[in-house]
Amino acid sequence: MFCPQCFHPNPADVQRCVRCGQDVHDFRERLFIGRQFIFVQADREHPVALRVDDAVRRFDRPTILSRHRHAVGFGDEEPTQTIASLLKSRRRKGRLIPPLPDQPRLPHPSLQLLAVVTDRKVYRADDEATFFIVAPDAAGGEAKLEIRFAGNKVYEASLSLNQEGLALHRYADLREGEYTAVVSLEEGGQAECTFSVAEYTLSPLIATLEKHEYARDHLTFTLRLLRLSVPYAGPVEFGLQCRACGDRVIATQKVEAKEGIAQGDFDLSGHGGPFHVQVTTPDGNTALVAFPGTGAVERRRIAINRLGPVAEMGLLPWEEAQPVRGFYLGSGGVSMTPLTLESAHADVGQLQATSDLGATQVVVLDPRAGTAQVLEFPSLRRGQRVTFDVSAPYTLFTVGTFVKGKPFEGWGVVIKPVAFEARLTAPQTARPGEAIEVEIAITPPHADAPPIPAYCWLLVYDARLEHESPLPKLAKGIYESIRDATHNLALDTVASAKEQVWELPQDLFTGAPVLRGRLRSAAPPPGMEGLKIPSPMAPEEVVE
Repeated sequence: MFCPQCFHPNPADVQRCVRCGQDVHDFRERLFIGRQFIFVQADREHPVALRVDDAVRRFDRPTILSRHRHAVGFGDEEPTQTIASLLKSRRRKGRLIPPLPDQPRLPHPSLQLLAVVTDRKVYRADDEATFFIVAPDAAGGEAKLEIRFAGNKVYEASLSLNQEGLALHRYADLREGEYTAVVSLEEGGQAECTFSVAEYTLSPLIATLEKHEYARDHLTFTLRLLRLSVPYAGPVEFGLQCRACGDRVIATQKVEAKEGIAQGDFDLSGHGGPFHVQVTTPDGNTALVAFPGTGAVERRRIAINRLGPVAEMGLLPWEEAQPVRGFYLGSGGVSMTPLTLESAHADVGQLQATSDLGATQVVVLDPRAGTAQVLEFPSLRRGQRVTFDVSAPYTLFTVGTFVKGKPFEGWGVVIKPVAFEARLTAPQTARPGEAIEVEIAITPPHADAPPIPAYCWLLVYDARLEHESPLPKLAKGIYESIRDATHNLALDTVASAKEQVWELPQDLFTGAPVLRGRLRSAAPPPGMEGLKIPSPMAPEEVVE
């Protein structure tokens, strides 16, 4: 540990500084290393020294250091004793104290919104494929489109993104086979989509997904079926296709369609997905319905807040979950924590103290901008609120505080609501060659709000052919960003470094007997009966 008097690093197991003799025995009792924060319980009589980023600093009051903002070192050198030296000791007594590993700065959460889709998933030879690129973070910039046929690059183009980060591009030289389109941005980031070219016959049967839910490994859904534009009634068979299983049918279900509505239910457990459902009528007409977000990892719901009201998000809907930005949000009980988040879906984040707190730090992280805002408070009274702005599409925050002198850390995510609603109105049916009127209306959040400028592109799909929207892809990117940014974060009190478990470095075993696999057996190795060998994961153990 660093000496708070002379800043000299010391072996992990000494009681006094080897240079100046300063008492350092309680260093680990006053240091608390959490997942998001490092807490220092120091005062003038018991100062603590740490290396923060590039400089050693002395702390003489309670301090909270965000690991998203700082790298922290402890100055622990190799302990004076090893297992070998303890084994040579007659009394065989001593303590093995492994050095505290320095803690690197944690990466900021990152998010790049980028998607590419085609107007359909299958074309005929010599058709023209249309690509739609969405890249709001690169608005006004350039993107590169690369088309691969059977894994080989056959086309490349540079695309200019408009002020909203959108671009359209067409490609006509299609041959029968499998294609992949890859879009890359100048500053990094890549997205892709796939499509096929083959001869096909359009089916008179059209199946569209009305609603679906996923719970307890079961996917339940409702389809609307039209045959020659007339609601279909009669028997149909559903075939569940799994991408991870080579798109083969892994389960079937026979149901009865009534007035164009048919309902199904499949158990997805044991299969990787994602899934399609093929609809077949007795006369051989077929239609295919895709279910985005049904991959094995994507099916999992993740918690985005446990500070007070528990909030979860997922790519598939479940009971009482609300659609937000292409994914779904739902609640799940209440946790008793020293601070509570008012809502995980808000324009402004609001934390409220549920008890009197000591020093408190809130770090607000914007994943798109890569920036951090730090809010510090010497104390918070019960009922006092902390507010912070929320960026689109989400803001991650971490919070560290002292509760009756004990460190506590937590985190949460706040999803920013969309500032307006868009409504599209079009005729239910139309004859071939008929001109139709399509109306797009944008509704502001309240009546007194000023008009909202918006740039709209209308994507028109043939309902008889499989197609995809950029929205599920963008939602998946947000989901994965939150999952990756939060999977290793903690919400709990933090134990002192003395109580925490640290791994012993291998060089502590230098000169000790090579135990190999026998250390794992119940019987002690020959010559070591009665000797307690410390676990490599134990912080401090007495060898007797």
